Amino acid sequence: MRLIFFMVGFFFVQSGTAQTAFVTNGKNRIPGDDNKEVLQLNVKLLIEEKIVDEQTKTDSFLFDPNGNLLKMVQTMNQKTKIILTNQYSENQIVQISTLNYVDGYIVCDSLLKKNNNLNTYGILINGQLKNELRRSKNFTDSGLMLEEKTLYEDKIIDRTVISYNNDNTIKTIRYSAEGMEGTVEENYFYTKKILDSFTVKENGTISRKYTYQFDHWGNITEHSATIFDVSGKLTEIKKFQFKLQLDEKRNWIFREQWENGKIIATRKRTITYYN
Repeated sequence: MRLIFFMVGFFFVQSGTAQTAFVTNGKNRIPGDDNKEVLQLNVKLLIEEKIVDEQTKTDSFLFDPNGNLLKMVQTMNQKTKIILTNQYSENQIVQISTLNYVDGYIVCDSLLKKNNNLNTYGILINGQLKNELRRSKNFTDSGLMLEEKTLYEDKIIDRTVISYNNDNTIKTIRYSAEGMEGTVEENYFYTKKILDSFTVKENGTISRKYTYQFDHWGNITEHSATIFDVSGKLTEIKKFQFKLQLDEKRNWIFREQWENGKIIATRKRTITYYN
């Protein structure tokens, strides 16, 4: 039982986070917590390599001509970790398939759309079907995700609710698996569809605030993180700068991340365009 909950928790944190970011932020965007940028149009294939602490992470993203993400592959030190595949009909997502490789386990999941819902019944873990595990996503008519939840033996063990407001804000609330008591609330603030900042509340208290600055083409140039303790007292402020090399389409192809005058991470991209 404990192993199943560990596997489900890790799997849905990994795949759920990426997919939530993608569905929330829309087309021509790369899923993932640290990618808030928008790509310039006509990207077909993007391969991004990140080196941090001598660890090499490579992400590959395949888009259709409309900017919809078709496939994502994540590797760490040349070992595959996640494969995500999306299928569309009339520019709306109808199926999400995921393979996760976690500590020797292979977790397979496929969500099929019916009306405005994507549902999975039974998840494969190392080839064994776990009918007691289910996952679902609910969308608006325009394709924005409203809710995602995971069930074990018909009991909700993980739930995320998203709301969209007229003032260019998006609120995401994640409920913990243990009795659904703890909550993590994220508030995203956008200007012209570019993320300005977002705050994180844990059990009603602000724990983190992130702010972003972008250039004219949507490439990130600065980022700051403000950290608070459980009482709401400010404990730390981190500031990061990004030095970019752009291609002729104004997407960056090499990026250095700086903190306190030192390079702490580098990324490079290989981008293939339609036409």
